[in-house]
Amino acid sequence: MSADVIAKIEINVLKYIQQQKTDKFYIAFSGGIDSCVITKCIVNLLHNNKLIGKTKKNFSLLHINHNLEKEANIWVKNTQILASLIKFNCIIHKVAVQNINKFGYEAAARISRYQAFSQLVAPNAILITAHHLDDQAETFLLQAMRGAGILGLSGMQNYSQYKNLKILRPMLDIHKDEIFTYAKYYNLQWSEDSSNNNLKMDRNFLRQKIIPALKTRRQGVLSALARSASHCQNTLLLLNDLALIDLQNISYLQENLQFNNLNYHPISAKKLSILTIIRQANAIRFWLKTLMIQVPSNKKLQRLLYDLIFSRYERKPQIILKQAIILRIKDKITLINM
Repeated sequence: MSADVIAKIEINVLKYIQQQKTDKFYIAFSGGIDSCVITKCIVNLLHNNKLIGKTKKNFSLLHINHNLEKEANIWVKNTQILASLIKFNCIIHKVAVQNINKFGYEAAARISRYQAFSQLVAPNAILITAHHLDDQAETFLLQAMRGAGILGLSGMQNYSQYKNLKILRPMLDIHKDEIFTYAKYYNLQWSEDSSNNNLKMDRNFLRQKIIPALKTRRQGVLSALARSASHCQNTLLLLNDLALIDLQNISYLQENLQFNNLNYHPISAKKLSILTIIRQANAIRFWLKTLMIQVPSNKKLQRLLYDLIFSRYERKPQIILKQAIILRIKDKITLINM
């Protein structure tokens, strides 16, 4: 049983790392069981010469000190000790978590953490995280509780990008129970975050109260939830394909339209109005996402579309977003980054 689990985890991690063209990796290391397991897995793969063309010099432990818990300095020291033992480069970065009252403890810490990651990880490098199948299932439920759309329900992908940060998640097919099996087999030592016991946080409440009840009710429920997230990812790909087709049809200079230069192609308000309301929203949402502009809520997006399509030409409507201004001059809808 243990041998099968070890093989499964190491095969998954090997597959995703070997697919990457870079030779520089940062492991997001918290000191918890998940990051300890993926680190041990990579050490094993290197020791057994499975990661062809890669050595320990290609990997670094990257620990973000949020300084929110009393154990924070202990976790820093533990990270440094482990990095020294396995001969990985070690980067410790302290952040000041802001807007906790606005976003909540977990979300504010995550925002600060990923902002730090995007600054510390080189553009040609990849950040490896230890997210697993149980995390994916929890994320799906959290997003459903918030009334999220297809994008939110899609959860995490094995490979994604946040701003200029490339993120690899090789363990999304691995259950938490399998991670425990791996850790126990190798007698790994890990840190426990006391904040995980705070049931005021939605994720902790789901993890400790709701998911155990679901697991007693239906066998394989976490795999089913993760599978639903995968279905949403496929639906999102189709919606993106449809959005690009629509943008090609409603944009000026359609013949050169590509993902990386959508901002140079104004949209025809008249042609946009011909689409159904759902396709209008889908096209504009995709347009904004491709330009790295935060998409407004569905209610605000509908208002935005109404103003852009139905306002009289002489009004020259402008919609101010957090990162850009969308304006219409006669028939042309364009965007200006702020």
